[in-house]
Amino acid sequence: MSYTIVKVKVPDLKTSFSNYSQPSVKQANINMIRNILSNYGDIISKYKGILSIPQPIVVSVIATESGGRMVGKNAFGAIGLMQVTYPAFVEVTANWKKHVKEDMPAFLKDNIDRLAPNKSQSAIESKLASSAEFNILVGMMLLRVLAERFAGNFNRVLVSYNAGAYTKSQNVGTKPIQTPIDTALLVADKRVPLESRNYLQKVLGKNGFLELYLNNFV
Repeated sequence: MSYTIVKVKVPDLKTSFSNYSQPSVKQANINMIRNILSNYGDIISKYKGILSIPQPIVVSVIATESGGRMVGKNAFGAIGLMQVTYPAFVEVTANWKKHVKEDMPAFLKDNIDRLAPNKSQSAIESKLASSAEFNILVGMMLLRVLAERFAGNFNRVLVSYNAGAYTKSQNVGTKPIQTPIDTALLVADKRVPLESRNYLQKVLGKNGFLELYLNNFV
């Protein structure tokens, strides 16, 4: 699978990410990436090959979703480093073959069973909150499923991930986008929720997490 990532030219908007160019904020975000790599880099490396998800994308999503913290369950049911939900876990594990067009590799299945032998909702949510490895594994599996859905276009992948893919809001921000579209147009598309447009710029925009990763850790 090939991936398409188009950098965003971030406009001057009065939103929370507009201060990303300030030296102190920029340095704080670089330090955040460094801490994520130090704490979770080995976990990401363990699964990035078999899932074909670039490490810079995973790190950038973690930074944007949680700031690298094992945060608790929010009002939308999203949990932990990658803000994964129980419905997303069910979808990617139960319907992996439908989405990816191949059987789930034994390596993934064995690690899921090792990390979360109990598949009840309460047990899975507890494990998503307590196990960094399980949270990252499920989050990366979701990114892979969405990469298949959107033919490797991570602009769309990230909008869907942010909008709550495979939850009740799974079509928010993705349903209107039926044809190839570059990131700058996607960010300007008022049909896409403002939160998702902001999210794209935080991850892919100027001084966003992906740019900081590529400029400082590659």
